[in-house]
Amino acid sequence: MARMPSARMRDYSMPRYMQTILLSLALGWSSMACAPTLAGPTVPSSYVFSLDTSDDRIYLQPLGSLLAARLPHVAELVVRVQDAQGRPVDGVAVRFELEATWPQSASITPQQASTRAGSVRAILEPETPGLLRVRARVENVTQEVAIVVAKPGEGSSSSE
Repeated sequence: MARMPSARMRDYSMPRYMQTILLSLALGWSSMACAPTLAGPTVPSSYVFSLDTSDDRIYLQPLGSLLAARLPHVAELVVRVQDAQGRPVDGVAVRFELEATWPQSASITPQQASTRAGSVRAILEPETPGLLRVRARVENVTQEVAIVVAKPGEGSSSSE
């Protein structure tokens, strides 16, 4: 014969159960918020793509600073291209562009590349602080990300 849990056991297990459920929901919602936004479909190929960056805050690299050497000073830009069925597409041209005010103050290498295994990677390296907007273009569609470029020691919080 199965024993019924005492009222005391139920009192302790219910809050723990609720904590587990709430934690699971919070993790699920936060992972959806981190998912890259898809742009498209493009014309004429009906591709969709996402633009993501390794860091949304990078730092200028002063000479001789050991602390600053640990901070990210470049950002990796990643574009993933899919067909209408969600499969990665190879050989699609992707062009990276900076805002009109930034071309002399930052560089992207390479500025244009074709996808391999559905993705392209490029490196953004800034030379001056500020808010930098980078665009990726696939066929007739563009998508943009913003990256804060700071001097080490500035804006250590992410509440800007």
